[in-house]
Amino acid sequence: MALCSKCSTLVLVDLWNNDVVFHENLQALVQSAEQGCAFCRLCWTRIQQDCAPADVQLCLAALSLGSQISDVAIYITGELHPVGLVPNEPSQLYVSCGKMPGKVGDLTTNGLFTRLHIFAEPGSPATVLFGERYITVDRNPNLHVDHTRQWLEFCRKHHNVCNYASHPEARRMPTRVIDVGDPDSKTCSRLVLTKDLKNKAEKYISLSYCWGVGVQHAVELRDHNLADLLICLPEKNLTKTHQEAIQLTRELGIRYLWIDSLCIIQDNLGDWESESKRMASVYGGAELTIIAGRAADSREGFVANNYASRKDVPQPVPLMCGPNPLTGEGDLGHLYVCIPRSKAIGPVTSRGWCFQEAIFSTRAILFCEEQLSFRCRMLARWEDGRTAVDGNDASFHLGGPRPGSKPEVLRRWYAMLSDFTSRELTEPNDIFASITSIAQLVHSVVKCRYLAGLWEDDMPRGLMWKARIQLYAGRHPPLTKPKASGRRKGEPKGDEVKRAPSWSWASVQGPVAWIATARREPRYLDEHNICVRPRHEDCWAPLEDWGEPDRLYMPALELHLWGRPVEVRCAAMTVAEYVKSLPEVATTNWGPKHRVYGVLLETLVILPNDNVPNGNTAVAGVGYFDFPDDAKPTRLWCLQLVKAEGLLLTRDVDEKFRRVGWFLVESNGYPEGASEVAVDLV
Repeated sequence: MALCSKCSTLVLVDLWNNDVVFHENLQALVQSAEQGCAFCRLCWTRIQQDCAPADVQLCLAALSLGSQISDVAIYITGELHPVGLVPNEPSQLYVSCGKMPGKVGDLTTNGLFTRLHIFAEPGSPATVLFGERYITVDRNPNLHVDHTRQWLEFCRKHHNVCNYASHPEARRMPTRVIDVGDPDSKTCSRLVLTKDLKNKAEKYISLSYCWGVGVQHAVELRDHNLADLLICLPEKNLTKTHQEAIQLTRELGIRYLWIDSLCIIQDNLGDWESESKRMASVYGGAELTIIAGRAADSREGFVANNYASRKDVPQPVPLMCGPNPLTGEGDLGHLYVCIPRSKAIGPVTSRGWCFQEAIFSTRAILFCEEQLSFRCRMLARWEDGRTAVDGNDASFHLGGPRPGSKPEVLRRWYAMLSDFTSRELTEPNDIFASITSIAQLVHSVVKCRYLAGLWEDDMPRGLMWKARIQLYAGRHPPLTKPKASGRRKGEPKGDEVKRAPSWSWASVQGPVAWIATARREPRYLDEHNICVRPRHEDCWAPLEDWGEPDRLYMPALELHLWGRPVEVRCAAMTVAEYVKSLPEVATTNWGPKHRVYGVLLETLVILPNDNVPNGNTAVAGVGYFDFPDDAKPTRLWCLQLVKAEGLLLTRDVDEKFRRVGWFLVESNGYPEGASEVAVDLV
């Protein structure tokens, strides 16, 4: 690999915490890159990827700008993070125009600044100090096995919290598992019934993966082939992801593996319903979960990392390391410098069923888009050397031994749903089944009824779900109506599916969100701020057979409450026009996003002690329709849930209310004299 005269003499030890002039200016670096120097080309590629074009152009023109830029040199600074420190960052090189800043958060004088990562090849002298690795199809393609073993053993040795879930006394094996066979005797893998095992607390691995759109595996467990698969599993006919999961399980020295399509009887509704309720146990009791993150289709496989084959990824470049910087002795040989790799997991994060699988997995090895990762209850680790203590998202903690207090668990529930609702389900009717294990765990803490995805003790907040596109100014896709997959009898593909009552977040498809921070949640908990109440002694729904968290289907359920619905209509004036018409002294919190997505609502003024309209109109608030492209209802009501906001409703011919959106109250125009009436919400 060709290097220019400057790069061929670079010694990385000389760069640690030291600003070293690399090139006299950016033009010189670019010229060297164009002449074929691999390291200069790596630096120039990264600068173009990571720096603002305006900053790059400024530095390229620096010589003609004279005194406007005082320091035009290109510097390299090294940062060493020895292996074994937790938390940790990769050892890296900083490339900048002008000297590196003196403290974290400072910027270089000229704004041009980027970084490169460093790794050592396995078996080289540098591995005593550098733990970062690079595993691709062209470099160390089998290193994932050793890496997984090391991370797994470290967790087993040091993390009592993680060991608790996988302890034989706590482990409950799934109904069926795959015996991957003894590699020494080359026995055939086969399906086994765990009730027939002598030791019913054997270690096993679980698999979380994307099936793939429209994929039906060549081999799946069915009623008619159960007896055959108990004798032998035809591995050569399995999809590549299944084959690789079996092979990795063998290489890790674990005998049993759980894969959904091979361990749950397909097209057997009774078995599916029974097993789908046990996902917390299946994934929580596994010694390790394999998360095939980078594969969108089970036919692709997940082990091979083709990241470095992309045209936008330059090859790692070897540079001399020099002596051990901690001792000043020896020669550590060569280190490699590369483009930083993303921590993105991949297509598996877009699938609904995979969400709870990740949450309940005590330990997981993740085959991510660009690198390998390991996650447990205590640590998150990456192949490039990054390590985070307790670095998992809030929803992950729900699956641990101490999920938290009731307020904390409810906040995590809403945070979790914000992620979950952005994911896709092949079968839309699986909406509740795919999170039933999480609901069961939350129920064990909140101790109240589970009503179509909402918790009865927190109904005012639960009912106030909102499309994230409306909350965050368009950074998310709009809501759509769930459409049938065509797999269920009587549901033609593409027809709308009613899978939940209109007031439930599960009635729509797409990302929704709640206000669920500790600072803002009192608005939904303070009884003086709440404007509705249940009609049945703290019970919002009258049906006694509802409320269990393991219920898989909840297409219809009425809420019975007392409230003060006010009839409104969509105003001809836009929100922006209304805000502009206000006197300068008037204030409103309706910013740009409200003016883009909101619809001005007006009502006939209701006098304080008289429900007879006086003929004048007033602005009631700004409304947000769940499906703004649909025709607006001819009959429309606002129902305050709390003083600042509430639901936008229409009314059926049977006089029952149905959600069509939500609204924010205009305090100066919203009528306060409406009578409290019985509201049936469907």
